[in-house]
Amino acid sequence: MRPAARPDPPPPDRAYRVTREGQWWAGVAALLTAIGWVKSIPTLLLLGYAMLALFGLSAWLARRQLRGLTVVRAAHAPVYAGESVRLSLHLHNAGPRAATAGVTGAGVTGLFEGVPPGGECIRSGVQVYPVRGVYGRSPPRVWSEYPFGLVRVEKPSSDGGEVVVLPAVGEVELEGFRRWVTRQVGADGRSRRRVARAAAERADLRGVRPYRPGDGLRDIHWKTTARRGEPFVREYDADPDPELVVVVEPWLSAEPTAAEVVNLEGALELAASLVRAWCLAGGTRVTVAVAGDEPTVQSASPSAVTARFLLAPLAAVTGTTRPALPQMRGVSRAARVVVSSRPGTPLVAALGQATGHPFAAVAPADRPPWYRPPHPAAQ
Repeated sequence: MRPAARPDPPPPDRAYRVTREGQWWAGVAALLTAIGWVKSIPTLLLLGYAMLALFGLSAWLARRQLRGLTVVRAAHAPVYAGESVRLSLHLHNAGPRAATAGVTGAGVTGLFEGVPPGGECIRSGVQVYPVRGVYGRSPPRVWSEYPFGLVRVEKPSSDGGEVVVLPAVGEVELEGFRRWVTRQVGADGRSRRRVARAAAERADLRGVRPYRPGDGLRDIHWKTTARRGEPFVREYDADPDPELVVVVEPWLSAEPTAAEVVNLEGALELAASLVRAWCLAGGTRVTVAVAGDEPTVQSASPSAVTARFLLAPLAAVTGTTRPALPQMRGVSRAARVVVSSRPGTPLVAALGQATGHPFAAVAPADRPPWYRPPHPAAQ
């Protein structure tokens, strides 16, 4: 497991840069000019002046190529760390003449030759981001060395097209996770019978039917039994699957050790794996809360697309010493779990007191049997 990537450093705000060829050219021109001046050789003096003039002309022509050029990095949905993503650049020429220019700082590099006036060129490439984070915050820069390659002129272009890289995901056995949550939450002050009774009370009542051997006495419908003179029991629809509520606690000490950083990344990967598996299975609503310095809460119906956007806040998580309690509502009919970077987190008790419902807690160090991390070494 690797720590989150740092944001892209801002590119130097430098409009002109002399290339290596330009340095040699300017040096030779200066040498010829000096020799012609000292030795009074008009031919060398004129040749030096001509080379210096050509050097200045190269800078002017390169800058002229950039007039009317704009480059836009196409937006992309969040991707998981280690997942291949195809990025694209759109270079538009609003100038009166064809232009040749290149682009840097956008994840897709290359030279756009002969872009016609009023035309647009698209360049794409495949990129793999091994570490979570937000890439492409600095705008791409368009540059030109046309036509002689002596001077490189750059200018920043429009923002846009950030790539949000989510934590890497592993494999989750949902049935094992559901059984684990039932055991963890059911053991918090309630017996298994009370948990089963609460599940039955939440189910929709379909009607009544005659009593059959094996039916529970608590399901007897006494009014119908008294009216019919024989026992009748309530019949329920199948209890709907609970919703999923995942609270991520990105705890990190003020002076984190390497093990704590690894545990933080492991917790984010565990949470991302759980949410993704639940969303791919479909069914009930998913809520993801991050107990960071500024807590966030997002809910959506499950799908492969919404899983990525629910997990988007995890891309920029840096860890905190004081996790803030998120405002949680409507969690009574949900599988409630806190994924923390530290075992025995006190956030579980705080959430239980705030919501009135117990939460299960899991950390990477617990090595839950229903989870296989994306990195074999983490096992």
